[in-house]
Amino acid sequence: MIGAAEALGATVEGGTPTAPKRKTTLSARAALLLVQHEAWLVACTALATAEAIKDDADRQRLIEAARTIQYIMQEVAE
Repeated sequence: MIGAAEALGATVEGGTPTAPKRKTTLSARAALLLVQHEAWLVACTALATAEAIKDDADRQRLIEAARTIQYIMQEVAE
């Protein structure tokens, strides 16, 4: 019975109700892959509209960030 109450978040520890742990449906690897693709899309879109990024240092930083994301994903994939 206590286990069921804990699973429902119906217990109190130290005066604070406990909440059940949220189950994740996405593995860490899948989440990183999704973030990689989304970040790459944002970087490509920003670079395609380069006139919006007037500062060359900012544009170079964006390119470096995209490269870093790709590098990390290659490391994770191996």
